[in-house]
Amino acid sequence: MIPASKLTSTLSGAFVVVGALILAASVSAQTKPAQEQEDVIRVNTELVQTDVMVFDKQGRFVDGLKPEQFSLKINDKPTPISFFERVTAGKVEGNRVEANGSSKSPDATPTPGANVIISQGRTVIFFVDDNFLSNHEAAKLFLRELIPMRIKWVSQASIDMTNDPELMDLLEESGCLGNVIGFESLDPRNLKSMKKASNLTRRGWDQYQAQCEILRSHHLQNWASFTLGHDYDTVESIKETLDFAMHHKFCFAAFNILMPYPATPLYDRLKREGRLLWDGKWWLHPEYRFNHAAFQPKNMTPDELTEACWYCRDHWNRTSSIWKRMWDFKTHMRSPTRLGVYLFYNPIYAKEAYKKQGMLFGLFRDSIDTRNISPLRKMSPSQEGSVQPPAR
Repeated sequence: MIPASKLTSTLSGAFVVVGALILAASVSAQTKPAQEQEDVIRVNTELVQTDVMVFDKQGRFVDGLKPEQFSLKINDKPTPISFFERVTAGKVEGNRVEANGSSKSPDATPTPGANVIISQGRTVIFFVDDNFLSNHEAAKLFLRELIPMRIKWVSQASIDMTNDPELMDLLEESGCLGNVIGFESLDPRNLKSMKKASNLTRRGWDQYQAQCEILRSHHLQNWASFTLGHDYDTVESIKETLDFAMHHKFCFAAFNILMPYPATPLYDRLKREGRLLWDGKWWLHPEYRFNHAAFQPKNMTPDELTEACWYCRDHWNRTSSIWKRMWDFKTHMRSPTRLGVYLFYNPIYAKEAYKKQGMLFGLFRDSIDTRNISPLRKMSPSQEGSVQPPAR
């Protein structure tokens, strides 16, 4: 989770799932091209905290470990573990606190009828659901049950949740930190063509301005998801999507290139129109790379679509962008917890974005492009022929 770091365990028969606690890690800004003339911002992180879980070969949790049983390396250099503790969170039999704030032992019997709040430690729960709030009334019942648990949670939801004030209040009261939201496009013509009616409002199209203000008023740190390359998209409109995301200071944003997955209406339509590239099977083509165009867009070349999406992804994940987006006192600066989430996960997200760009598919291939100069590759003559749209 720390760039170029490697965590190994000396404990035989166990493996480490995530992270470690380290001191004095340095995060420096990426150097920008000279022509952009932007200030370089450097941030020194004095303390980085994360978690580690160890399981044996049978998948059972290994308890009672000590710091000397682990070794931590950053850039292949041993780094001391300065602090090591076991954290128990989210257990029903954990510390219980009555609603009046008085503490009792875990074995104490609560007063009949009293509301019992369970300490959840630092647990953040992710409810895995493509649209957690698809049924507003059912969601409200569930959120009311979450309120006394005092947990922090995230999930996925559609932007039409902002049409229900009561639902938005319950999201905030129940401990929601934010949601993954499919904004998809800023062009209503694209939204209509993809049948994303839930993103359109009866009060007129204002490019989500009203919805974004409602989200901010409830302090939600959202992950905005966009798909780029629709029939009404241009290179300029794609770059305007980046400006939109920067203006609203989203916690995260995904600038996804539109992909024609097989056995979908999009794939079938592009096939009929002769617009599929990579022999029509990009997922099997030996030279296809992650986040490259797999079809012929209407208003640009495939390379222009690939480059435009990379432009958004690259600029969004720069250190200067993370710094500029941080200054929102309704969301990221609302509390130490929210600021910690923002500062901890954004560098991780950025690292993954740069790491995966241009990857070849396959588990055992030397596929990662570490140069990050351009998402495009010089193709062989045979490949160039395979990615051209068929003659009409």
